[in-house]
Amino acid sequence: MSARTARLSLAACLAGAVAPWLLGGTAFAAPDNDLTQVAVIALPASGGGGGHGGGGFGHGGGGGGFHAPGGLNSFDIGFVDPAIHTYVLADRTNKAVDVVDTENNTFTKYLPANFVGNCADVVPRGVPASFCTNASGPNGVIISDHKEVWATDAPPFRCSVGPPATCTLTGTSSVKVIDLKTGNFITIDTGGNKRTDELCEDPRHEVVLAANNAPSDNFLTFISTETHKILGKITFDGKDPRGDKILANGIEQCQWNPRDEKFYLAIPDIGGSNGAVLVISTSSPFHVEKVFKIPTTTGCAGPTGLAIGPNHQLQLGCGGTNALIIDDRSGIIIKTELTEGGADEVWYDAGSNHYYLAHSGSPTATPPTVGRIGVEDAGPPPHEDADVITGVVTVSAGTHSVAADPVHHFVYVPAGRAATICNFGAVTLNGEGCIAVFKSTNNMDDKNCLGPLTPAALHDDSAKHFLREHCR
Repeated sequence: MSARTARLSLAACLAGAVAPWLLGGTAFAAPDNDLTQVAVIALPASGGGGGHGGGGFGHGGGGGGFHAPGGLNSFDIGFVDPAIHTYVLADRTNKAVDVVDTENNTFTKYLPANFVGNCADVVPRGVPASFCTNASGPNGVIISDHKEVWATDAPPFRCSVGPPATCTLTGTSSVKVIDLKTGNFITIDTGGNKRTDELCEDPRHEVVLAANNAPSDNFLTFISTETHKILGKITFDGKDPRGDKILANGIEQCQWNPRDEKFYLAIPDIGGSNGAVLVISTSSPFHVEKVFKIPTTTGCAGPTGLAIGPNHQLQLGCGGTNALIIDDRSGIIIKTELTEGGADEVWYDAGSNHYYLAHSGSPTATPPTVGRIGVEDAGPPPHEDADVITGVVTVSAGTHSVAADPVHHFVYVPAGRAATICNFGAVTLNGEGCIAVFKSTNNMDDKNCLGPLTPAALHDDSAKHFLREHCR
């Protein structure tokens, strides 16, 4: 056992996860308006080189020099490591992971790793649209041990303009492990014909869970963060006993829960009906231990996002009308969040004791819906705060991603070219896309901290205490 195994990773615990009061505590519940926009971050064009690594991937399978067109329109998951003041974003527009300094909200650099990019941007005209379903990357992203960026990708492919125009896979799905400092990377082949999507880390057992969410793949891969070797798999094809013989239609956000040291995973659809939250072991043989089914009567049409909160709370983003908070011990519903359905990524901010739910909005819905960030005070008891509008009804802002820094109290919301939040102050980025930055304020009801600099957990390989709680 390494020294790291005996300690909790502070970044993994805090980034979307754990507050000092996680095992209990009280708070005073009162509504507050939590988010105020403070900045926008532009993504620059770049003609730089990029890291070196195995795999030689790229949408055409070739290496070559890295070029970022700049701007932002296609992206996926974001992640904050508060211990190193870093936010990272899976950026398909620029075929890279974007790195932002959360102390001063500045773009630091791109981390390219031969990512496929946004499939629809690179295939020739005439290729069936179905080819690009679950075929873009990067997708999920985390920071492990404060020094490695883990980002998932789709299979590389080559295309011919024809006629007829065709594209052919030249490999399989993967996880790219990138050195945050040097940009060098390695490629871990996960073996799927569609993308590897979301992922999460168990810092106690040094294991990453990565999900291939397409119905044609439908599996989880467990990877050692120490050796980068694959440790096991679970398939949700209705036959695998390790997967409780679950037939999944989609696999969504996962988290590691330090209360019981298990993985928690959102499955939006099981066998054509409402989905469930799965509790999964963190050591071999990896297997499903519990299934918390989500009733259709809740208005949650299957869980999508998932965040670990205080007092045994699990915040679920949901399809359908409503979102839910459930108990991580039993699956019992703690709170039904009316009209908060439709969120993708959700995040728990330990610094403000709030959940953030990212809604893309849909101009084609009846009636059309607006892009927004749902805000929920975790309490106890949990209660709604005012949502933050990130788009307009007539266009989709695509704001399906959110992450927060619990130390500096910044909340990061990437937005596409149609997003109105990219125009802020004297900065006009509408039409280019951006990372919008909000600040968590007015949390006078959240007086449940344990004092200044109280640690949420031990830092990797040290006992550094740094978390500043939101107390005044």
